[in-house]
Amino acid sequence: MDVETALRQIDAANDKHVGGAGYERQREAYESTLREVERVGGGDAVEELTAWVCEFIRGEERRPDEDAVDDRAARRLDERGEEVPPDSHLAG
Repeated sequence: MDVETALRQIDAANDKHVGGAGYERQREAYESTLREVERVGGGDAVEELTAWVCEFIRGEERRPDEDAVDDRAARRLDERGEEVPPDSHLAG
């Protein structure tokens, strides 16, 4: 999955379950994280993270904060055997 498709799916979940207040700032952070995930782990990793974000939004009726998304991304990349570069904002 590419980042643009991922963002459209997150947008749709957000619009249906949460609404727009404060979303633009979070969307920018999600995009940054998704681009880094794509760079490190490819489209399958983007798809996996997108599914998690959308499920979180549907289940909690709120958006996950940026740190939670970054942590989830870094953990899943590690579990997939992907090496997160030390200069990445996902490196911990």
